[in-house]
Amino acid sequence: TTCADACAESGGTCCEGDYTRFESEELDLILEGGPCSGFTGRVKPNGACSGDFACLNASIDYVSESCTGFGACTLAGASQIYGGGGRMLEGGSGGYVHKIINGSCVGVGPCFGLGFAGGNVNLIDDSCRGDGDILDPNSPGPCFQLAADGGKIGEVISSCNNARAACALLVGEGGKIERLESSCNNGEAACVELAFESGQVE
Repeated sequence: TTCADACAESGGTCCEGDYTRFESEELDLILEGGPCSGFTGRVKPNGACSGDFACLNASIDYVSESCTGFGACTLAGASQIYGGGGRMLEGGSGGYVHKIINGSCVGVGPCFGLGFAGGNVNLIDDSCRGDGDILDPNSPGPCFQLAADGGKIGEVISSCNNARAACALLVGEGGKIERLESSCNNGEAACVELAFESGQVE
């Protein structure tokens, strides 16, 4: 039983979208799968994880009304990306993402790689809405690789919205923030790389 079928059987929807293959010769990368291919975790049947590649190879404990759009939460909580030689992007359980709720990670690639490669994200709530380009590191979504590479963030609430790269790479590479609330909104790259490389915000 697929996630989409299970949601339909419960009277709701989730993981809606097409099985898609996308190749980038420039980056020598391939994405292939449905919205929830390779996903581990729980998805509430309220439209969560819908859109091509929305939760592809992601590992998230719980998603509700969130992760909607092309590549919205691709590789969130994942462990590794294989690139080069035309190899597919793959995920695992190397990071930890607990909850994404309340209309978070909505748009084109807003939370691509969130908590990737050993990152730790407890809560994304009403946050990380906006568009980026999941295959262009120079044009990332609002929470692109937030807390990736060993970063840690407790709660992101009503933050990092409506701007490209608003919180991209925030607390990456060992950084730490306990709580971000009503911050880093409406300004491109407003908090990009905040607390990056072992930085801390108390």
